[in-house]
Amino acid sequence: MGILKKGALMFLANGLGLYLAAQYVNGFTVSLTLESFVLVVAVLTLINLFIRPIIKLVLTPLLIITLGLGSLIVNGIMLYFLDFLLPAVTIEGLLALTLATLIVSVSNLVIHFSAKII
Repeated sequence: MGILKKGALMFLANGLGLYLAAQYVNGFTVSLTLESFVLVVAVLTLINLFIRPIIKLVLTPLLIITLGLGSLIVNGIMLYFLDFLLPAVTIEGLLALTLATLIVSVSNLVIHFSAKII
């Protein structure tokens, strides 16, 4: 898959996941004005494209031991890093981080699997 197609799919999946998490998770807020939301989604996409592979490489033993479920921990770290970088994202507590991570991960999974089918 080309880097542009992968980036576009990741942008779409992250946007959908962040929107759903902002709507349904108490304690997870994202500014939903168009400019700030696009900025948040773009930054999360860049984090997932460039920083996430490095973190996954460092945490490879954890990913192997947990049979891949450690990737949820990596996704949570990426969302927490996004909260640290941008004031438009606010995560209040571990429960909000966990639920938002699950929603964003599931949306990424669904978008990527449906893209492989098409």
